[in-house]
Amino acid sequence: MYLGNWIIEFKFSKEKAKIKNVIPNNNQLVLFYSKLDYQTQMVFLILVTSGLRIGEVLSLKIDDINFKTNMIDASNIHKSDTKSSWISFMTHQVSDLIQIYSKALHGNNLFQASYKTVQNNFHKVSKETGIKIKPIC
Repeated sequence: MYLGNWIIEFKFSKEKAKIKNVIPNNNQLVLFYSKLDYQTQMVFLILVTSGLRIGEVLSLKIDDINFKTNMIDASNIHKSDTKSSWISFMTHQVSDLIQIYSKALHGNNLFQASYKTVQNNFHKVSKETGIKIKPIC
């Protein structure tokens, strides 16, 4: 089967990528955060500061967080050959807030919310404020 000279004929597009300038500024992030419910605020803070994805954040246990070093041990979240998580960090301010939040919890799960609940809360606040932010899967 002959596929032609596609390698020789292939050309890269000369168009530059169109980057949307919709990155929220600090004031917009604060407004967005203030409109979220308390549990989703804590999820938001970890998402913003740690680089973890929403599924990883929602799977965290209290024991996964070292409040002295502000370290998040996400190594137990993915246990497969194709995906793995390691460690991440959050700011000391976020660590302090998460520690206060975690004291009121019963059990070891840091969050009780589902992905859908957090996604719906983000969507509702995005619609209310006009600031489009959605959690990354």
